[in-house]
Amino acid sequence: PRKVDTFALSPDWKHIAGGSRDGYVRLWDLASSTLLCCRRSDGYDVNESEYDVRSTPPPVDAVAYAPNGSSLFFICGCLVYECNPGNLQIARPKKNERPLCDDDTARCMALSTEHMAVGLERGKVLILESTSKTLFRGIGAHSGAVNALSFSPDGSRLASASDDRSA
Repeated sequence: PRKVDTFALSPDWKHIAGGSRDGYVRLWDLASSTLLCCRRSDGYDVNESEYDVRSTPPPVDAVAYAPNGSSLFFICGCLVYECNPGNLQIARPKKNERPLCDDDTARCMALSTEHMAVGLERGKVLILESTSKTLFRGIGAHSGAVNALSFSPDGSRLASASDDRSA
């Protein structure tokens, strides 16, 4: 496998999910370091009729587990994907689903029980409702790319870090 550009540790500390610019999401067993499965970020498997061997899946920009471990989320090109964390079975976005950002790129994400935060290349942080993925609030937080986000344990606060050397 190629390098891992983004990763998330499962809440039970049993698995690591990783995403990369090559467009694949991978799942490892933490205890044995065994690769359990690997999927294209667009949800297609090699055997599916819609799959085109010449196509390249979109790069994975960020991954994060739901706090209870029930789902794994990842972002490709500002579209949010959700998958089963056990086998990486990916729910494809609806055909008419719009990207979170038309003129920016996602860099990182974090989840609380109620919200999903997405940090963008141009310094903005989007806060979405976790279940509906609808925009709750947008914050012009930084003058540089947002590289890391983290919710407090109770989900009431969000911390961000940026290329502008601020947190």
